[in-house]
Amino acid sequence: MSDKNYPLLKTFYMKINSTLSLAIIILLIFFIHPFVTWFVADDYIYMKEVQAEGVFKRMWQDYLNWDGRCIGLTYPFSRFGLWLGRYWFGPLLGSVLMMLSSFIIIKSSNLYHTTIGLLKNTTLVVALLWLASFNFSSQTLYWTTGISYQVDVILLLLSYYLIQKFDNSIWQYIISVPLFFYAGTVSPGAVLALFSVVLIDFLSKKFNNKALNIKPYILFFICSVIGLLVVVLSPGNASRLTGLDAANLTHIWTVYFNVKRIFSQLFEYNTAIIWMLITVGLIVSYFNVNLPSASSKKQRLFLFLDSQKWLIAAFVTVLFFIPMPSFNSPRTNIHFVYFSVFYAVRSLGLVLLNNKPFYESKLFLNVFKLISVIFIVIASTQLFDARYVQKQMVARDIYLRTQKGEAVIFTSENIVRPSQTRRFEDVSNDTSYWLNKGVANYYGLKYIKGLKDKNDN
Repeated sequence: MSDKNYPLLKTFYMKINSTLSLAIIILLIFFIHPFVTWFVADDYIYMKEVQAEGVFKRMWQDYLNWDGRCIGLTYPFSRFGLWLGRYWFGPLLGSVLMMLSSFIIIKSSNLYHTTIGLLKNTTLVVALLWLASFNFSSQTLYWTTGISYQVDVILLLLSYYLIQKFDNSIWQYIISVPLFFYAGTVSPGAVLALFSVVLIDFLSKKFNNKALNIKPYILFFICSVIGLLVVVLSPGNASRLTGLDAANLTHIWTVYFNVKRIFSQLFEYNTAIIWMLITVGLIVSYFNVNLPSASSKKQRLFLFLDSQKWLIAAFVTVLFFIPMPSFNSPRTNIHFVYFSVFYAVRSLGLVLLNNKPFYESKLFLNVFKLISVIFIVIASTQLFDARYVQKQMVARDIYLRTQKGEAVIFTSENIVRPSQTRRFEDVSNDTSYWLNKGVANYYGLKYIKGLKDKNDN
């Protein structure tokens, strides 16, 4: 190698290597997290059921008696780790799915020009998603039962990606039919949100004379609507919704209070990062949409809607809960987060598509470093804190397995300290509490009771 070329190669190496090193550190920390988790809450209830009856037999029973979504892929994915009895399996699967979701977001947004750029930008989106969903990541990423929401997201994003890349080949038809069907069986609010995205996408192309392959749209709506109906019309949903107040939408004041509750929960569940990303997306899309180029009002309308479709979808996910606000939870908010992040990233992708490769720009390097440092500091803190709780929960598991047939009463000395950085619900001092009963049933105890002081009789 000549001395003449060495400085140029050295500069290129340093530019690539600095962000690549940060990406590798992020991935290492991200994928260590699943191994410092623990079984919690209704994991014990479902673990007992699937280990006694098998995943698929229990899946059918729950479809008939509990929730129509149990017929979809979310159920076996979230229950398989419980069937194995491995606390790390579900969270590891959830982490892989989040990584795949980030990959799809970058691929769909065209925010890369090389394999290294794809890797780094995917890692950046992983960090953003993790930080944006920090308030409830313990319920959607590090809780074995809750990783079903990660399955939701990957099915929805894969469906959208396949529609965009559809070329009428036989293998795409073979893949798309089950994929679109199972996308329809996920959380109904998220399904309706994706419907809005696909419909706006279709109408925008149609009225702006863009190349349009109608076949994947028709196939998507047919298969996903069938999947949605299989869920909504299930016997389990019929019994689950018997307590729903039918008057929730019959009076303007009831609607007002429901809407107020739903939108107040948005601010409760979401971190500041998600609002910053939405603001960035709004600013970027405002300057990027070339409305004057459209020749009619209808074309201008759909150009605007197309630029905002993922933000619209994010709000559709929560509007679904207006008739039943009690069903909205931090877990379901994961759909709002993903669609909002996709909105911001895709807005940037539309602007930078024909510009200098974004991963080479100074702006990207500075943003990448800032987000990387924030992620590394927060994730490392959580990792350190979670290690303590996991160690205590594993020790408790070993102890409770030796107490079959006994009544277990924890004292203040052996109750597990609540995690400071994750939502954590432990057994209470009420033996009839659902969590106490679930834990007692799983370990074969007479009952279990916590929070009793060691000096009590």
